[in-house]
Amino acid sequence: MLTEWDLNSAGNIALTPLAWFEAADFYGLQIGLRLEILPEPDSGESRKAVQLSIEPEQALELARVLQTAAGHLLAQRAPDSTN
Repeated sequence: MLTEWDLNSAGNIALTPLAWFEAADFYGLQIGLRLEILPEPDSGESRKAVQLSIEPEQALELARVLQTAAGHLLAQRAPDSTN
């Protein structure tokens, strides 16, 4: 599913670097996921965070999507072994 992404003032997709993350099991019912992001340089802002409550099925799907995307990127970075 492709959704409409937020854009920055230059019209590019607005992306923020991930600073840190933590996951925890909450009472055996859901997974808590905290994502901390780095502020824009020279913004004077401190780190921000979002804390999510995720169903186990959602966590597995998120892990699958991230692993697939990371695999594609790492394969593109791999040196060409045919030379």
